[in-house]
Parts: sequence; structure tokens; C-alpha cells
Amino acid sequence: MPCDGAAARFTDLVSRRPAVMVLASLALLTALAGGPAGIRMDYGLGGGPRTTSRTTAAEISRALPAGVADPTSVHVETKGAGPLSPGALDGLGQSLTRVTDIGQVAKPVLSEDRQAARIDLFLTADSQSQQARDLLSGPIRAAPPSPRTRRPA
Repeated sequence: MPCDGAAARFTDLVSRRPAVMVLASLALLTALAGGPAGIRMDYGLGGGPRTTSRTTAAEISRALPAGVADPTSVHVETKGAGPLSPGALDGLGQSLTRVTDIGQVAKPVLSEDRQAARIDLFLTADSQSQQARDLLSGPIRAAPPSPRTRRPA
């Protein structure tokens, strides 16, 4: 009993002309793959259509440092020298304050067991920009740690 549905007709076409169907499939895949060729990925606030929310965000960003909306966190931990205290991290905080492009350094937030801490940094650059990534991989990592901590991760 022959089938009359679309799937049956398509199967019949594929079985009668397999080479044509392979070429058609490759042409379709090539066309679909070419679509994203000109895309430029940007996770920052630049570019895109002008909307009310974008205009408001631009006004806020002119009034505040770029990193206020998205702080960058530095995590430190002890080297088995006992629990941390906020005073133990003062040296690291002061070192980070002297790094160019860091607008502000927040007070440390200690973990429950006081073996680790998080320090939020407010960069003057957009935290999604290449400038911020370069800052993280260079000067922030090179900031001298306080005596009882190891380098920021």
C-alpha cells in the first residue's frame, strides 16, 4: 500500500536523486553558515539602536565611573596562616587603589570561615571592554598582596 504523505514524497525524491539532494543540502548549509560572517560581537554598551533605556544608561554612565554598574571582584585566600581580618587586607586594598583605571576599591567581604575574601573593584573602563580585560590580566594581578594572602585569582 503506497503512502501519499509529504514525508513519503520526500523520501521518494531522496531515493531517486541522492546526489542532487546532497548538493542541495550542502548549498543550504553554506548559505546558512555565511550569515554570521559579518557579525561583530560587542558585550559593552557601545553601538546598537537608540532606545530610551540606552539613552538613560548613557546619562548615568557620564555621571558615574564605568565600573559602578558591574564591579570586578578579586578573590584572595590565606596560605594557612590563620583566619583573615579586614586589617590584613589593607595593604592589598592600598596597592589596588594605586592601579591606573581603578576608580574605587570596596571594603573586603570575608568568607564565613575567614580563610578567603572578596574585594570589589570599580573600574573607570567598561568592564566588558578589552581595556578592562588587559587591566585584569596585567596590573591587577601584579598588585603586591598583603603579607598573609596570596595573589588575586
